[in-house]
Amino acid sequence: MLEDFEFTQKILDLVHIPVMIIDREYRILYQNRPSKELFGVKTNGVCWKEFWNGETLPEELRRLYEKGIVTNDMRCAFCKLDESLNSGEPKNIDVCVKDRHYESWWIPISEDLCLHYFIDIARQKSSERELRIVQESLRNSLEYFETLFKRNPAMMLIVDENRTILDVNPAFIKISGYSKEDVVGKNASVIHINEQYYEDFAKVFEIVTQSKDELKTVEYCFKGKDGSVVWAEVTGSIVILPDKRRAVIWSAVDTTEVHKLRENLKKQALHDALTGLYNRYALEEELERAMERAKRNSSALVVCFIDLDDFKPINDNLGHDKGDEVLKVISERLKENLRKSDFVARWGGDEFVVLLENIKSLDDLYRIFDKIEREIKKPIVLSRGNEAKVGLSMGVYIYSGEDIGADEVLYKADMTMYQAKGKKDAREKYYEIYQSKPLTF
Repeated sequence: MLEDFEFTQKILDLVHIPVMIIDREYRILYQNRPSKELFGVKTNGVCWKEFWNGETLPEELRRLYEKGIVTNDMRCAFCKLDESLNSGEPKNIDVCVKDRHYESWWIPISEDLCLHYFIDIARQKSSERELRIVQESLRNSLEYFETLFKRNPAMMLIVDENRTILDVNPAFIKISGYSKEDVVGKNASVIHINEQYYEDFAKVFEIVTQSKDELKTVEYCFKGKDGSVVWAEVTGSIVILPDKRRAVIWSAVDTTEVHKLRENLKKQALHDALTGLYNRYALEEELERAMERAKRNSSALVVCFIDLDDFKPINDNLGHDKGDEVLKVISERLKENLRKSDFVARWGGDEFVVLLENIKSLDDLYRIFDKIEREIKKPIVLSRGNEAKVGLSMGVYIYSGEDIGADEVLYKADMTMYQAKGKKDAREKYYEIYQSKPLTF
């Protein structure tokens, strides 16, 4: 029979892919050199039995195959010969021969013969496996990200380059009080305290979008739905969206309670516990800054050192608790009646220091002095119906940029106060002014 295919054989021997001619009985009547070299099967052998490893069989058939029992189901699982000969049409199937993947083609060349050739698709299968691995990895990554995003106790927001909020996680919703509908699809300005905060945070946003690295954590605050201020330690990282746009994923850890505690501690460190005024430590820091401003602006800084007159009898006769009431009232009157720009501190005991800046004229200065005297000398109604009255002596040092330190400024004001106090029984005014230069405004 093969004589009829002598010409065909000569041609097939030149083909670089494995080729066989198979009859209807599954016998290999001819195979070219690549087929012999690759598979090492014998001509006149049964094609599927010679080189098929049976790995695509279901478990039940595989047990039979391993015992040497062959069924028609096994043949059908591998061989398309019958289907191809009966239909007269080419048929193909992916097969694994000796652990290598091929695309197996069956081409009918007569009623009883098929041309059977193999196309190596090992690389394709390898690529497909790699693709599946990548797809699985991506799917796992997306699942991991989704889990991280949804279950993270930190607040998380995804914001695009236009600062539009694309998504928020449940932790953000719980802590801020907003629903997704309140914020998703809207500009991030909806969660900022005011326009200034929104503009200030633009600098942080720009740093993240222009950097390949994760932003170092910064503390910032935003507005909760009920108007409350939520403080958080915020970290931003660039993410690439499916449509190739760049966005920032913000992770924010709620630090509101810690911030409040820190601010309270800071306030305690800078404020007097009894009166709530700034304390001596805060005064020394502010005085140095005020002196620098006076030098820079060629302006006058007025330092007022105040000591209460007739305060000791209140402590001695009414008790220290009533003395504390007097100090609280005096402190509140000074805070309420001086300008917002004026700095008021308790130096200690019944002594106070006031820093006055931006004085426009002597008349302005004297009006402030009159107000200080009036507020301190007003009678004070104490608890349980007691009433107290105190006076004051004040030393004023006008600093005009001299090359001296803050300690010396306070010392000069203190000494000037003692001069005023020494004259309290025979004086026209309650204060004395010391200045090293003529006062100009």
